[in-house]
Amino acid sequence: MPLMLSKREIGKMLRFLVVGLAATLVDLFVTFICLTVIGVDNYLAVVSSIFGDSSLGDVLKVSFEEVVSVVAFGIAFFVSFFGHSSFSFHKKRNLSVLLRLLTVNVGALLLRVLIIYLIKTLLGLNGYAPVVTAMVIVTAISYVLSRFWVFNKAQDLAPKAN
Repeated sequence: MPLMLSKREIGKMLRFLVVGLAATLVDLFVTFICLTVIGVDNYLAVVSSIFGDSSLGDVLKVSFEEVVSVVAFGIAFFVSFFGHSSFSFHKKRNLSVLLRLLTVNVGALLLRVLIIYLIKTLLGLNGYAPVVTAMVIVTAISYVLSRFWVFNKAQDLAPKAN
């Protein structure tokens, strides 16, 4: 039996994709700025000047793409929170929604960093390839969790007065 979706559900999915695209573009833009404008050499200089030869400094020196991913993902989170609550699902923002979305996003971030690490170490790829691959996988998982857990029971926004 084919799955039949209502026009309302399809609209919700399309709005989710638009907000997701906006958050992804913010994520990619921040990633681009970090990878190309700041660059690994400047990053390494800052890490060395702050942490020197400490163990944390050593870890951070080989984790450029991971650090970039965390920063970009964090900024995109706020685009996602405001966009999905207002536009995608028309739900009131509250602490419960924020914490559920934060839980999904932190879990997704950890998964994303793990995927990047595995692609770098197992396949020897660096730069955009591991970041974009991880982004695609994590986006699909985040959609399902956002749709059916984060915003499922949140209170609807009042309809706009005409």
